[in-house]
Amino acid sequence: MKKTLFLVVLVMLLVTLACGSTDTTTDDSTIGSDVVTAVPEEVEPVPLDDTTTYDSPWYLEEFDTNLDNWNEQYLSDATDEKYDSETAVYLEDGGVWFDINLPDTYIYLFNENYSYDDVAIEFEVENTGPHNSQYINPVCRYTPGKGWYEFSVAASGKVQLWRYDFDDGYILIDEGGSTNINQGNATNNYKMTCIGNELSLYINGKLWRSAFKDSNLREGYIGISAGTMNVYPIQVVFNWVEISEP
Repeated sequence: MKKTLFLVVLVMLLVTLACGSTDTTTDDSTIGSDVVTAVPEEVEPVPLDDTTTYDSPWYLEEFDTNLDNWNEQYLSDATDEKYDSETAVYLEDGGVWFDINLPDTYIYLFNENYSYDDVAIEFEVENTGPHNSQYINPVCRYTPGKGWYEFSVAASGKVQLWRYDFDDGYILIDEGGSTNINQGNATNNYKMTCIGNELSLYINGKLWRSAFKDSNLREGYIGISAGTMNVYPIQVVFNWVEISEP
């Protein structure tokens, strides 16, 4: 597993999330208004390397061996030295653990073995830390040098859909809230589907939103992520990740 720092400005993400960090949980039907920002001109995706040690592009990752197939990248205001001393990603008890003792820090694990156009990524994640302040993010269509899509799910119930662009940073596509998130030291199941230009999210088996339209990224790798805002430390464990044909 290699580690990389994204050298980007986090102002757009941090300001937007900070404004909503104290929001109470809203109804699932809440639709964010006036949230779509200008997006860069659409371009064709960069060809990706399909070399893999898996027998099939559809698989269940149970984190029982190593993290050799996962590439760690992170967004943080901290120095590399501070990041290395205050965060950890490791395997233990059949899961991959994220320990983050820094504010405004997001850690991503991208699996760069298969490139997908249409894909579903589902996982089970448990909050084992002292605070109910973590952000959990399924990722699809990560294309090196271009960007990715992610749903960001706050422990408070706030949910946002982003497109990350390596030139322009985080671009908010939509936002709202969910009452289906289990609070506190609890386990949640999240599933993200990327089908054509439609992006959907399921929270504990219930559809949150569907049929978002965005055509900037058409294929790429999958990933998982956890992060903090101004309340930390956090500790979460991803017990498994399943990649399937949607």
